[in-house]
Amino acid sequence: MSRLKELIRELKRGRYTEENLGAFYQELADLYDEDSAFTMSLYDVMLFEMTSGSLTYAQMPITLKTQILEMNHIIRDVVLTEASKEKLEAAVEKVGTIRASLIARMDQLTSYNSYLTALEYVWNRSSLNPEARNAAARMESVDIDAETRRVLEKIFSSGDNTQINYQVQAVVSELPVRMTRKKFADYITAGLSVYREADQAALAGAEDMIRSAGCIGVDAWDEIYYPELSEKLHALDGEEMAGEATAEKLEELSKELQEAGDLVQMMTQMLNPLYVQLLVRPYTKAERNPAADLLLAMTSEAFLDADSPYADYAVFEEGIEEHLKVMEGRAEELKEMLAQAEMAFADARETERPLAGPQMLGNEERVLVRCSRLSSGSTFADLEETVSGPVSEKMLDETGERLEEAFREAFKGMSRPMRRAVMASVLGFLPVFFGNRTEVMEFVRGALLDCGSKEELAGSLAQIVGAVFYDEN
Repeated sequence: MSRLKELIRELKRGRYTEENLGAFYQELADLYDEDSAFTMSLYDVMLFEMTSGSLTYAQMPITLKTQILEMNHIIRDVVLTEASKEKLEAAVEKVGTIRASLIARMDQLTSYNSYLTALEYVWNRSSLNPEARNAAARMESVDIDAETRRVLEKIFSSGDNTQINYQVQAVVSELPVRMTRKKFADYITAGLSVYREADQAALAGAEDMIRSAGCIGVDAWDEIYYPELSEKLHALDGEEMAGEATAEKLEELSKELQEAGDLVQMMTQMLNPLYVQLLVRPYTKAERNPAADLLLAMTSEAFLDADSPYADYAVFEEGIEEHLKVMEGRAEELKEMLAQAEMAFADARETERPLAGPQMLGNEERVLVRCSRLSSGSTFADLEETVSGPVSEKMLDETGERLEEAFREAFKGMSRPMRRAVMASVLGFLPVFFGNRTEVMEFVRGALLDCGSKEELAGSLAQIVGAVFYDEN
């Protein structure tokens, strides 16, 4: 570690020589190797715990079971051995394929969660909902102007612009929506305008999030990973949304989506450091950490050998206890050092380096960039170079047009209540497009006045109160 700290100081002084960069890259590769071994071993333990507990193998899709076993085969047969170049390359390819499929699964689950949010929006305002009916029956008369003022006073009470914008978005996402599709498209265009001159990657990310929030492409998948979930969600957009059982169905769907997402998240969190292990193997010279390797060996055995005593989670838990104690503190130390090294690495990539030859921009640097992305806080980060450069007016227009066309197609297959729910969700996601407090007030007041029934008004007010006055309940 002392050598790495010395090299970081040299680079901060601008001494980007070929010798310094070469040594720094070597130290960084070694650091990624040890950090990823620690991280992978801990996540593999948590994955075994998850699949041995409430979420059992019997409840898991067969593809995910297979992928968990494949990942642990790679740990046992490649990571913990002196694997051949061909075996290592095959493992890298396999891990990349698994990661792509896990990202696709999470994208699909995210779209289903957006669809569920829209269903809940509809149900909370439905005349078929007993709670909404009861709330409407108790509601004698509502002073819309007074309710609007109360909400606005709460929104703007903090004086913190970030908090104000967050609460405006929360309220907008719960308001009843009555607007033409053209007006809806205009609001999207207004919201996207904040990305003018921003980096193109930010605009691309916003477009993806709007598509997700708007349930665009909820069924446009080459493979439906969760057909039963899809069927249940779509059934609730039809005749099944009636009676008290609807609330139970929505709650059960929420639980199923959460469990499915947690498993995919955990698998990817374990897979990312495994990917790093395989990528840096040709470049690292560091000795392997015996505590992390012992833990990996025990966990892979627990997954792969049904006759192993460690296949019994109680025995496994007792067996790993001492190894976890040995590893205490080291993981935090590695993360702290890695944060410093990655800052120096980012500076080195962005700085002109006339003293370093062009070979320093070769394979090793590209591998380290991938390792950095895999080690970041974003579990599903894109490993490829992202588009960069400022957003032009033309790009904003083209993005708005793509989204307008996408919503036009998506709305064709939705019921009217679902279309309104989707509009509310998207408007709540958009960067705040109001110019001042008066515009916010007029939007809120107009939306409440447009409610088509007492149930819709009662349900909307209840959700708004929950969103804005949560700290007073």
